[in-house]
Amino acid sequence: MKALIRAAIVSLAVAAGCGEKPPPPPAVTSEPQSARDHALEQARAALQRGLPEEAITRVAPVVREHPDDYEARVLLASAELVADKPTAALRDANLALAIDARKPDAWVTKAAALTVLGEDAQAIEAGERAVEKDPNNRGALTNLATLYGRTQDLEKQRAAFERLVALDDTDLASRLALARLAIDARDTPTAERLATEIVARDPRYAPAQVMLAALAYDEDDYGAALERARIALTARPEDEVAHTLLEASFYVTVGAELTCAHGPRPWQDDDAARVLTRVRDRYGVTGVSSFYDLDETYGPREDVQARVARAAKKLCPEKP
Repeated sequence: MKALIRAAIVSLAVAAGCGEKPPPPPAVTSEPQSARDHALEQARAALQRGLPEEAITRVAPVVREHPDDYEARVLLASAELVADKPTAALRDANLALAIDARKPDAWVTKAAALTVLGEDAQAIEAGERAVEKDPNNRGALTNLATLYGRTQDLEKQRAAFERLVALDDTDLASRLALARLAIDARDTPTAERLATEIVARDPRYAPAQVMLAALAYDEDDYGAALERARIALTARPEDEVAHTLLEASFYVTVGAELTCAHGPRPWQDDDAARVLTRVRDRYGVTGVSSFYDLDETYGPREDVQARVARAAKKLCPEKP
């Protein structure tokens, strides 16, 4: 979680220092670029390349020469934040606010610095001030959503993610966050709708496929769970949750079909191998060669055996 928060902080610091949209191309002019503008341009380029120390080196002389330069001061604070100097970043963000508190960038950087320093309440206050100045500031909204989650203000967190999705329909991460909040609130239909919207936009978005696989598994829809988990694993082979869902769904499906075709256990090895191959080919599952290898893991689990029984009853209801 700390790594995810840190990555978000770096992203919004770069946004605050460089602007959330690429700057327009310079106008054609006969006048040479000033030394100040050249230094800021180089600092922004360094920050965007992930070289915050170089950015600091470029912009710091401008700040020393022009201590009331708001733009340079915010850029310095942003570079300091990315360079893991949150105390310095907070100091320069505050100095920028003393120059001009009407613009959002310094508030965004201040909120990010306070977040890194663990001052969540103050960070939320600064983030909300940034959004007051610019309701469409994605960096501020993203940071606020994280902070609201950390302080368990789930209504405000949901509102922040909803705003992010409204601003950018392709923001799949925020849409997934809303789906997870829906699951926490036991609102399964909303979670399923949001996750389905995500995979409609990007079928290889593994976290949403895993969520849909888990929801299908909970609903005893093992065919859908198998398919969702398989797609997730093609995009992210190391996903342990997807792997477990695929194995468990495969085991339940094979067990149910064996029960319907050959009665209760024990089953002949040839029968188990034949049904396993049929199910494996049906769903395009790879990496499973023996039903009894899976049985060592899932056989002792009473909850899984109950699923096998329910699946068999659904598959062949005429059998006792």
